[in-house]
Amino acid sequence: MERAGFTRPALPIPVSRLFLLLALSLTSLLDAQSLRVYSEFYRIDPFGKPIPADGSPVPREIISPAVARNGFTSFRIVVTAPPAIPFTLHIAQNPDNTAEIKLYREIYAKSGETWIPDRLEPVEVPYTGTVAQAVRTIPGQSVQSFWLDARLPATVPPTRFRLEAQLNINQEWIIYPMEVRVQQAVLPAPPESKTGLSSLESPSDSPALSVLREYLCGAPTGKPEPDMSVRQFIRRNALQDAALARDLEPSRTRQILQQTLIWSAGFPDLTPTAWCKAPKRPEGSGSEWYLKVRQYLLSGKR
Repeated sequence: MERAGFTRPALPIPVSRLFLLLALSLTSLLDAQSLRVYSEFYRIDPFGKPIPADGSPVPREIISPAVARNGFTSFRIVVTAPPAIPFTLHIAQNPDNTAEIKLYREIYAKSGETWIPDRLEPVEVPYTGTVAQAVRTIPGQSVQSFWLDARLPATVPPTRFRLEAQLNINQEWIIYPMEVRVQQAVLPAPPESKTGLSSLESPSDSPALSVLREYLCGAPTGKPEPDMSVRQFIRRNALQDAALARDLEPSRTRQILQQTLIWSAGFPDLTPTAWCKAPKRPEGSGSEWYLKVRQYLLSGKR
């Protein structure tokens, strides 16, 4: 007797072929769901592609990031999943509560033919939801990106701790582990700044470039920033770097510090004065070039 809704195939499927079909189906399912962590400068559209304006086809690996104390370190967490399949995103630490964690769902805005993550919506951790949302339908969406803020209190000693993004979907777990290196640097309060933001369509590093220009050249640029946006948070993080740079000037001397920042940025043949005549990002470097500036400030090494 046939079960309702079941039709027996005309010919039996060989066992070897059946195993192959099951393996292919499993591979297809696994390909449809993934978890990645990127730097704050690496924007991903809702279809899993990098934003063309950022010019970073190959992202920097985030495995053992160095972080300062008394300030924010930010990452992008990108979930790929079938649009209507619920998933849960956890953030785990070992030891627990080493960092203060805040998670935001990134909201996409359309510019021309490109969907760009920009506005931020605070969400609870763990977060449960789906890639597709009825109120924000993007046809063909297969990816949802999140912004993770990790703040290390000044009282945390220089150490290492484990920070993991954990995705639970279809009764499976996908883990992205990081070994975070807490540095000696304690960030002072960010300075007052008139530096605003560039447009949504500009490369993701533009707010950081403006802050670097203000520090090196004394020339604030940009427009007032929108509240709770990716661009605002990138600017906030760059202002932390500027505050640290000012704090380091007595020990490294302002002239040497500023010159080394220019070299770290990717301009070995320029002086700060020459760069300030035409402030720019290094050609062909992509939006993540600024991470080398931050690395020098944190470690003293280029």
